[in-house]
Amino acid sequence: MEKKRIARSIELAKRQQQAQRTEPTSLELALFDEVEAEHSAAVPEPEALQPRPSFADPELAKFEAMDLDAQLDRLEKLGATTSKAKSRAVDEAVKG
Repeated sequence: MEKKRIARSIELAKRQQQAQRTEPTSLELALFDEVEAEHSAAVPEPEALQPRPSFADPELAKFEAMDLDAQLDRLEKLGATTSKAKSRAVDEAVKG
């Protein structure tokens, strides 16, 4: 009688441990892989259908039309100009 109760307790403990496990089952892993494969195989929307920003500023439109190297050069020049202006503003604030 005591052995049966111990065996039942052991069986109940095993069931509880199995219910509490956090590792995904093989079925869950297969579903995840399937969804991941569908997502990675998604075809991007053609550029013609993607919304394009409208450029109210002609300078911005001109910048967008430049190749990447030209854009980088332009940004570096603008950054240098901004840094000089900031330096002048700091100098004036310190003096004033």
